[in-house]
Amino acid sequence: MKNMADKVTTAAAYTTSGATFLAGSMSLNEWLALGGFVLAVFTFAINLHYQRKRDRREENALRMQYGDRRNESNNPPA
Repeated sequence: MKNMADKVTTAAAYTTSGATFLAGSMSLNEWLALGGFVLAVFTFAINLHYQRKRDRREENALRMQYGDRRNESNNPPA
């Protein structure tokens, strides 16, 4: 049991040390730039997701309205 407690405290110490190193290694302007970049990527991903959902929804609505006529004009009846 003591061995497990040592592992947990060692992991916590290393994690805290690493977080402190990362926090101190960048200036406030660098943190703000990184935050802005992450926010921009997140916004792009969310926008892309909802654009695809809208495109699928519009495509399904058109199929319901007009039917699936993709090949009718290319293959006239014989």
